[in-house]
Amino acid sequence: MKILLVENDSYLAERLETALSKENYVVDLAQTASEAEGFVDTLEYDLVLTEVARPRIDGIRLCKQLRSQGKHMPIMLLTDEGDAERQLAGLDAGADDYVVSPCDFSELMARIRALLRRGSAAVMEVLEWRSLALDTGSCEVTYDGFSIGLTRKEYGILELFMRNTRRIYSQSALLDLLWSFEEPPGENTVRAHIKSLRQKLKRGGVPTDFIETVYGMGYRLRQPPEGELAALSQASSPLALVSSQSSFSPLSTEVAPANSEEVASYRECLDPELADIWEQAQGHIQERLGTIEQAIAAIKSQTLAPQQRQEAHRQAHTLVGSLGALGLPRSSQLIRSVQQCLRPDLPLDSSTIERLEQSFAELATMLSQLVVEPVNRVGATDTRDIVPSASLSVSPRPASLDLERDTASEGYQLLIVDDDVDLAALISLEASKWGIQAHTAASIAQARQAIGQHPPDAVLLDLGFPDSADSGFTLLEELATQNTDIPVVVFTASEDFATRVKVVRLGGQAFLQKPVLPRQVLEAISQILEQGEEADAKVVVVDTDPRTLDLVRTVLQPWGFQLVLVDDPAQFWETLVAATPDLLILASDMPDIDGIDLCQVVRNDPQWGSLPVLFLADGNGSTDINGLFAAGGNDYVRKPITEPELVARVLSQLERSSGNGHRDTLDPVTGIMGRRRSLREFSRLLYLASRHHQPLSLVVVKVNNLAEIEQSFGQIVSHQVLKRVADELQGNLRQEDIVARWETDTFAVCAYDMDRFNGIRRLSSILGRLQSQPIQSGEDEVKVQLSCGIAEYGDRGQDLYSLYRAATEDLAVV
Repeated sequence: MKILLVENDSYLAERLETALSKENYVVDLAQTASEAEGFVDTLEYDLVLTEVARPRIDGIRLCKQLRSQGKHMPIMLLTDEGDAERQLAGLDAGADDYVVSPCDFSELMARIRALLRRGSAAVMEVLEWRSLALDTGSCEVTYDGFSIGLTRKEYGILELFMRNTRRIYSQSALLDLLWSFEEPPGENTVRAHIKSLRQKLKRGGVPTDFIETVYGMGYRLRQPPEGELAALSQASSPLALVSSQSSFSPLSTEVAPANSEEVASYRECLDPELADIWEQAQGHIQERLGTIEQAIAAIKSQTLAPQQRQEAHRQAHTLVGSLGALGLPRSSQLIRSVQQCLRPDLPLDSSTIERLEQSFAELATMLSQLVVEPVNRVGATDTRDIVPSASLSVSPRPASLDLERDTASEGYQLLIVDDDVDLAALISLEASKWGIQAHTAASIAQARQAIGQHPPDAVLLDLGFPDSADSGFTLLEELATQNTDIPVVVFTASEDFATRVKVVRLGGQAFLQKPVLPRQVLEAISQILEQGEEADAKVVVVDTDPRTLDLVRTVLQPWGFQLVLVDDPAQFWETLVAATPDLLILASDMPDIDGIDLCQVVRNDPQWGSLPVLFLADGNGSTDINGLFAAGGNDYVRKPITEPELVARVLSQLERSSGNGHRDTLDPVTGIMGRRRSLREFSRLLYLASRHHQPLSLVVVKVNNLAEIEQSFGQIVSHQVLKRVADELQGNLRQEDIVARWETDTFAVCAYDMDRFNGIRRLSSILGRLQSQPIQSGEDEVKVQLSCGIAEYGDRGQDLYSLYRAATEDLAVV
């Protein structure tokens, strides 16, 4: 269980943290009440343990604040001896219990256990499941009386499962419950710990399928039916995808690889996270490859019917998405080549047939040699592994449409509209890691039924349905006409630019081209869901050039803006009144009605006169910039548009405009972003860096002597120091860099398109100047002592928390 400790006495905090950790609690430490509120806003805790009265901590106010926000976790207060008035005030404020400090740790632990028991009727001293027993008092695990040694994290995972035997825990849920903020895990940590736990339980005599992998959802304890273990032990390896047990043999002598030595030297690796999905999908992949092989044989015998060719083309089209989503780029490339050769409108000449046979043979060979990706991540020890056999039970593939799902369940609901069930299954699995519940409709008709009964929070829509008169465009048009406000992400194998433009005009909020990894799909969906929840600024963009509209959408959408794209200036006023935007982006040069005309119309109307306007100016220098400002423009960006500049200009205009809601999460001391809001902004920059393969650096700046300054000169001076540091960072870095206050004495800077070398160079001069210019406090000079650490994306981490941890570990005095 997870406990938030609020204590700024470093000695006492360390002792309490050690004592709690020995009892297998996961502990996060907050040194101020405001920091504790930030933790609770971001993470979930089973209990809060807080001091009542210390410098920078007001436990009573914290209780009131948490209770007013609807937080129901138990709260325990640490109070001074004889302070009965504060003890009663704390209980009235919503605290559940208090302990007089200095306290006996054994009494404290007993009171914590009692509080936690109140919140869960399932808490017991000894947990039992079949012949497995877990003693929560001694932290001992036994099976049939024999002891099993586990690490602390393995014990925590097992205890969670045994306390909630019917609950399924996704990887993200396990991370939230068992890892503290100060120990951010690697991306494969949960799977590695589950694997290790399974191995130790097996060595202790526990059946190998004791922990079940629930397809697309996570893990839980499993009680198999009688006789099922024997059947599972006889299961064959998934590498029998192309085995002799099947009538399909991709390694037949009829279709030989173009270069067998080259094929043998190139093997693709499957991510271990997808091994279970591979087990489920291999049957469908085998069937589709068999259909294609039969078509190739018919081509060679000159007996291929048009219908058979069309079906083989359809199966190849489906495999493009499935193999790409499995993270097999070469296999996806080969099946795309096969698909192109099977196009019904393409003549089957000798060169096309030769390319078809060679691509298919190489694909079949690669799939027969598929191995699991080497695991070199946190908690993993294996260097290479064969795809695991079906010795672990995997739940059957979910039905294509679950119309009876629980609409009251927590989390976002995603509807995947695609007839490729394997690809939908992969995306569903990834969605569960993001806390999103996914459901699949295999046809447009099923999608209409699902949306009518239980409207989802977002739709992931494939455009191609070969077996149906309806296409994805049909549903997209219906949703646009009905004004359902359901965001739609389109993904398709089409490379036609006209398709992109049509999607934009019909209101599609993201366009993804297959093959695409499930992680990339969920990144796009999460950004759109987040923008709907945060209700950030609405922006109307007017340009007759569809390429510019598509570029602006691509750049600004990940930042959470609600975009309204207009390609006909004649429809501008109607769109303006209906959208009520926070910002206008107008192309300066358009035929008939240009951006200057539109801007002047806006400025002449009392209702819209103060609306900020950003011009997209012609990049050849012909645009009169003075004319743009004279017409009432607030700023401009020249074409061709660069992503960082456009984002910086848009954010700048929104920050300056009144009533836009962007200042509600600023830090009150420094005036810059607080931790909560910056998490969202930093994540967006990480998304952009990943998508465009650009450098990104996370910088941590710490005021080393802030506590000494506050003790010697008071809180006002310490606040002046923090404000000075914030102003220097924000004033001397680029406009697109994000500066935030993350801890009491710590700032974080996220710099897009900046590598570690340039980050060190830039920050050294800024921080050196800060330290050389003391702050005047009366007759005293207050000198600031700073340390700095920098971590570059990709080099030191792939996510925000690993980068922050790496930068913190590298902190060095400036």
